[in-house]
Amino acid sequence: ATTAIQLAASSIAVREITVKAAKGNSGAVLIGGTNAAAASGGAISGFVLDPGEALTYPIDDLTKVWLLSEIGSGMAFWMAVQGP
Repeated sequence: ATTAIQLAASSIAVREITVKAAKGNSGAVLIGGTNAAAASGGAISGFVLDPGEALTYPIDDLTKVWLLSEIGSGMAFWMAVQGP
């Protein structure tokens, strides 16, 4: 999607998340908070995952994670770890 999407609409407590950009993507996937964005002028807000790249990081709630594809058909896969 070319508009940032939130992973969860209501609070889901987690310890960490892994996000992987699909290897077949034509562009990057951005990970961030509500500010995840790619402007037409080239400005980027968020952590950039090129096709096939992955990132694991600690986070306490999935509502804080937003994803944005630079190209409308881009995909990302994610997995979260719950627990104390």
